[in-house]
Amino acid sequence: MMKSMLIFPPGWDPRGPYLSLPVLKAYLQQNNQEVLIRDENVEFYDFFFSEQFFKRMSRETSTLKKGIYFNSTLHIQEAKDVIRSKDSKSWQRKFAWNVLSNLNYLAGKVYKGFEIDFNSMHFKYSHDSTSEIMRALSDRAANPLIEYFEKDCSTIEEIKNQEIEYIGFSVTGNTQLIPTLTMCKAIKELCPSVKHIQLGGNFITRISSLIGNLHPFWNYIDSMLLYDGEENLSSFYSSWKTIKITQTFLIYIIWMIIEI
Repeated sequence: MMKSMLIFPPGWDPRGPYLSLPVLKAYLQQNNQEVLIRDENVEFYDFFFSEQFFKRMSRETSTLKKGIYFNSTLHIQEAKDVIRSKDSKSWQRKFAWNVLSNLNYLAGKVYKGFEIDFNSMHFKYSHDSTSEIMRALSDRAANPLIEYFEKDCSTIEEIKNQEIEYIGFSVTGNTQLIPTLTMCKAIKELCPSVKHIQLGGNFITRISSLIGNLHPFWNYIDSMLLYDGEENLSSFYSSWKTIKITQTFLIYIIWMIIEI
């Protein structure tokens, strides 16, 4: 049985759990197929709003900006605790949002064009342009996730330690596309045990027809899983090591299994 992991990538609202992966895990377990699941969206937000990450950013900022935002860093954990609490008062929540907003603003000054809030994540590169997406994957000055996945991501370390073979990403919106491909690139470079990276989710189904044989995304992914994931992913698990298929066929393999 292959060692597998499903990942929800950064770039989505972290204030509520993403339930699709637990549902997929439960379905696969009913079919005697084991899989690990990781909410990398929550993991990244937790790291982003941390003293460790702020110290990294502060090395790149001017003395003036350090003075302006230093007070916010003293309250990062306090602000996170307030937001996580069901019992916090309105004035506490206002204080917490101010602290985190200051850090959001600072990140945009350190990483050119980077904007993050609790609804989305944006870069100076458009997530609607293939050429700009590909540029974002190697621009360390504009994409903080490159260094995060290389140095700070516990999920990457777990993939290496567990010798995971298959990685599946559930991509819900376009703001997750650059983070997803940044992580795929890191996995290809850092995790030799991984034999197959697959993209799935609502957004991937919607854009799949735009991705042809020679599309540069294939440098970092191996297939796409379209439409609903439960039966499709289970079928893929059962066959992926034995079937011999072309890259174009991989895009539509699950659709063909259903139709046949």
